[in-house]
Amino acid sequence: MADEYGVMGDGELVGFERQRSKAREGAVLSAVRLIADVRTGRVPYYLLSEAMQPKTPGIARMIASNYPGIINVRETMTTSDFPLLMASTMERMMLARWQAFPQAWRSFVGVGTRRDFRTGSAIALDGLEGVFPAQPEQTELEYGALSEAAYSYGVKKYSLGAKLSWELMLNDDLNAFNTIPDRLGRGAARTVARYVTGLYADSAGPNATFFSAGNGNLLTSNPVLTTAALGVAYGALRARVDANSEPIMVESAVLVVGPGNEVNARNILGATQILPASAGGGPIIDNWLRTGITLVIDPYLPIVTTTGAVGATEWFLFANPNVARPAIELSFLSGFEQPQMYQKIANTARVGGGIAQEMGDFSTLSSEIKCVTAFGGSLLDYRSAVASKGTG
Repeated sequence: MADEYGVMGDGELVGFERQRSKAREGAVLSAVRLIADVRTGRVPYYLLSEAMQPKTPGIARMIASNYPGIINVRETMTTSDFPLLMASTMERMMLARWQAFPQAWRSFVGVGTRRDFRTGSAIALDGLEGVFPAQPEQTELEYGALSEAAYSYGVKKYSLGAKLSWELMLNDDLNAFNTIPDRLGRGAARTVARYVTGLYADSAGPNATFFSAGNGNLLTSNPVLTTAALGVAYGALRARVDANSEPIMVESAVLVVGPGNEVNARNILGATQILPASAGGGPIIDNWLRTGITLVIDPYLPIVTTTGAVGATEWFLFANPNVARPAIELSFLSGFEQPQMYQKIANTARVGGGIAQEMGDFSTLSSEIKCVTAFGGSLLDYRSAVASKGTG
């Protein structure tokens, strides 16, 4: 067939071989010139190692321009590849740091998404979960009622940028690729973590509107975290009923404390057995609390709660959001479930035409990147949480 490949004759590559030999001769001459320039001190020695193993795009392009044939820049990278590769690499490193940073708040917060920035409602429904009535023969079907509670909130965008000098991007020893994305990823994770803490705690301790005696979720006398107090809180959480007086069925819970209470909390949940504190003692019993409660350390509690020592003593017990109605909901803007990184398009063009992305800003030669995340949240059901200031 006419469009099939055919076998080439032995002599048909003569022209190609002649061109390749000529290119090789030019490369050899350029290499000789480079070595001579290095030996005479006209150019620094590191150009020789860069020519043998290109690592820095800017220097590689300079070598390719002054010593043609040694490095084929077009085969390895284009003029704009370096900044694009840099941005791509930074984004991957930033996301790796975001994912690696502790996000323990996910253990007690319901997570969703929002399509846009408009304020929307989180709807909590009650009803149709009660005990069914008996239906006598030939009687009408009985219909249950649904009630709803709406919690309104919107998402907001949070962002931070970095301006990188041309020198910074070319100097490997400054570890720009390691520090900048790490910082942005860690900063994005911290932004969300602190926001969550600010929902259920304030400067005085547990959010006073959400945790109150009227809501029945602020423990009387704000007991210090002990095995007995935790047992009371867990019992109160397990005894919660919905609007139809039906049990909410909290099967597991999450204990949240600040760093100041961590040792105490770990001792309580880490013990395999406990000795009742009643007068005269009593039989040693298994520590059943450790099977139904998991521990989360929130480092932002003492930062958000600044009144006295409450930030170090307050503690919270949340129903596991996967098995009960969540006390808190956090929603990310759709497409921003993870932070995103962006790069500013350069405004520098070569005289011969074409954007020189690696040259960044025309005046300063700097390049700019930014990291953006978008989320919002709200407190939802007060019946799914119990708190104490821990002041006794």
